Amino acid sequence: MKKLAKIYAGFIYLLPAVLFFSYYPILSLGSSDSSMNLELSLPLIWLVLFDLLSLVLLFAKIKFGKKYPGISDRRFFLFSLFPFFATISIFWSKNPLRATLTAGIIWLVFFAIFSIIYLSKFIIEKINKAAIIKSLIISSLVICVWCLVQCIMDVFGCDRSASLLCPGCTVQMFGFPHPNGFAIEPQFMGNLLLAPALYELYEFIKNRKRKDGILLFIFAATLFLTFSRGAIYAFGLATILMLVWQIIKTKKAAALKSLIILAAAFIFTLNLQGIFAAASYTNDTYFTGVSKVIEQLSLGVIKLNKAEPAEEPTENQSVYSGYVTESTNIRLQLSDAAGEIWSKNPRFLARGVGLGGAGVALYEQGSVVSSKEIVQNEYFSILLELGLIGFGLLIFAAILAAKMLGKHPDSVFFFSLMLAFGITLCFFSGLPNALQIYLMPALFLLIFDGVVKKPKKILKIFTLLKSLML
Repeated sequence: MKKLAKIYAGFIYLLPAVLFFSYYPILSLGSSDSSMNLELSLPLIWLVLFDLLSLVLLFAKIKFGKKYPGISDRRFFLFSLFPFFATISIFWSKNPLRATLTAGIIWLVFFAIFSIIYLSKFIIEKINKAAIIKSLIISSLVICVWCLVQCIMDVFGCDRSASLLCPGCTVQMFGFPHPNGFAIEPQFMGNLLLAPALYELYEFIKNRKRKDGILLFIFAATLFLTFSRGAIYAFGLATILMLVWQIIKTKKAAALKSLIILAAAFIFTLNLQGIFAAASYTNDTYFTGVSKVIEQLSLGVIKLNKAEPAEEPTENQSVYSGYVTESTNIRLQLSDAAGEIWSKNPRFLARGVGLGGAGVALYEQGSVVSSKEIVQNEYFSILLELGLIGFGLLIFAAILAAKMLGKHPDSVFFFSLMLAFGITLCFFSGLPNALQIYLMPALFLLIFDGVVKKPKKILKIFTLLKSLML
């Protein structure tokens, strides 16, 4: 039992690191049909093993007479209403196999959250807060270094099989690379950095320690380097919420000092992107690289480069000359199409087309060329797949969670994190590549409520690495 409990604790300490490997390495199980690919990633494998271990330890402790002091049955039931309805929708889903697999992942996530928040203290009694924090910080630092290495490799012409950059991440697109780390796309890499960046922002605002300022700079700069508008906008709004909250609470403007670090991180990254553009094999310069960043992030409002793009592509010319309207328009079109399908069919208003059926529904309407396509907006996807009932149950669960977190002493951090993750869901949909959105808030509850212990054994290595990097 004690050995299993230690393994269980190890799984929790490894979670921050595992989440970064959301796409690489990937175990492909083939394609079931034209509507989905069957793949296994490290986070999914972690999820299955962690839930199985949680169940074994829970039943073992109950069997030996230990009373479980968990949440009330009523609250557990209320939180389970959404996954329960999502599971029922398999019966009318346009894609039953995808619906079944997605429902399985939803239940795995649901139980993992339950285990992290409520079972952890029951199973291992004392959570080593220092171990979780060091796992989060060290793994984030390593990934940040890898993202920079990815960019440098691409600028020097390394093949994507070595750099692991996605097809749309190379210098060929904008003249400078934007890293995806070990995720499938930069938007997911940026999303993964939201938690460590906001955590260090919160720590710096509270304690104003130098090391937290340095870590905030590194995480924010790498987040900006991903060039993911969704992650950058979300981080900006979450930062505003946290700063305003702290200023109102303390009646002091000291929290605004963090803006100096964030501004420095943005300027550093902006210059780095300009340097990458100038050093790449494209005919881009430092100025065109910088101007493209500003134009893309401002949605075409700010144009530093007034020169008109050549009508005929020249040799070594990058694909995009500025703001890419297609990246915004496609998302809006898919959301509009999903809303139209949902609203114009009375059968879909209340219950939707069924879990996992969005791609098939869009394909049948002619809005996409493949049934593998997704809505790219989680809220419209849920509305289309689960209708008003499912969407309402999700909002209800979010309100319950907010009510619980509102009583926490560090509620400002949790609301900022939830806001950031909530905003990013406007830019993509899907579950397997974004498990951090659901698991990280639960993990931070352990971080803030856990027992501080001095690191031992492998954690000493984490401490050494951190000291070397900083």
